Amino acid sequence: MPDSGRGLKTRGVVEVIGAVVALALAASALVWFFARIPIEATSLGWDWRGLWQGISGGRIVYGNATGLRIAPWSLVLILPLGWLSFRASWAMITLISIAALVLSIPPTRNRWAFLGMGLLLGTSFTSLRHIADGNFEGLVILGALLALASLRPRKPWGLAAGLLLATTKVQDAWLFAPVVLLSALQKWPRRERYLCVAVLGAVVVVSLVLLGRPWLAAVLGIQERGSEVDMSLWATLSRVGIPWGGTALVGLAFLSGTIAVARPKGQFTSREEAGLLMAASLLLSPYSSGNSLLTPLAVGAMTLVASVPWLGISLFVMDNLKYFVSEAWMFRWGPSYATAQTAFVWAGLAWWLIRRKRRSAPAVDEKEEIS
Repeated sequence: MPDSGRGLKTRGVVEVIGAVVALALAASALVWFFARIPIEATSLGWDWRGLWQGISGGRIVYGNATGLRIAPWSLVLILPLGWLSFRASWAMITLISIAALVLSIPPTRNRWAFLGMGLLLGTSFTSLRHIADGNFEGLVILGALLALASLRPRKPWGLAAGLLLATTKVQDAWLFAPVVLLSALQKWPRRERYLCVAVLGAVVVVSLVLLGRPWLAAVLGIQERGSEVDMSLWATLSRVGIPWGGTALVGLAFLSGTIAVARPKGQFTSREEAGLLMAASLLLSPYSSGNSLLTPLAVGAMTLVASVPWLGISLFVMDNLKYFVSEAWMFRWGPSYATAQTAFVWAGLAWWLIRRKRRSAPAVDEKEEIS
């Protein structure tokens, strides 16, 4: 038995070393490749140009001039990219995005199914558009996955890190984060609960003290709010002429439905529930952009590809229809179409969660009768 244990430990160390080496090689290859692409006069890295300028040389510039509005507690993670060149930093943020997409593929023993799901996600319009533009959805996706993975084994450090990453773009996770944290506070032992809250509180408070004022000013002063690029529910309904009263009723219906469907009876570990909450967060945020659609697609819709293939694949087919429309159409209707996509992701996940809960209800009732 000791030899067996030592062998497993050695194997684990070798796997970690192998993963680190593979990651280093991938990063080096991407930096080498991106450094040779003449992108300065193209639309590639469109979002990343401003974001990189917002952290260039370690100088933090929040606001409309750079588009940098991510939460200050995540800024320390991407600040080192400001010391890299524009091309090299774009390569690194792209590597983070690709890693997040790979990790979001539902686990399966069928290699071909895994490759098929990876191909479906990786070649989707929103995935490639996000990689081409350069943004922070990869951090949000990694954070959501880490938070969910930390709940059942009761890992306070992992949950805290996951929630901090998931709220990198607060509009993506302002519903997800409190629901997950509340689930942990209800189910975890006192020691783990206190540690998680202490870590979260310390990081958030220190971050807000240092950078809270410029960050809040940047968030409250978004010029694009309500514009043609805003894919929030409020902006889209306004564009199609729905009055404020009707918009408020639709928003209230989405919020009520989300709370009713995503409220976990036991430990919150479901990616479907996470995807539903993130889709609702985007719809109900004061402002959200089309790149953020990648988060509910990767976290939620990908699970439907594995569990309900016709539904999950349909959501990605809907996304890929954008390959066949004109640039003028995308400029005029793209954000509204993204709103509809997000609503369809929400509806698909809600349908699946309701169906699953109805199936599990008889089994629960039988156990109660036997006991």
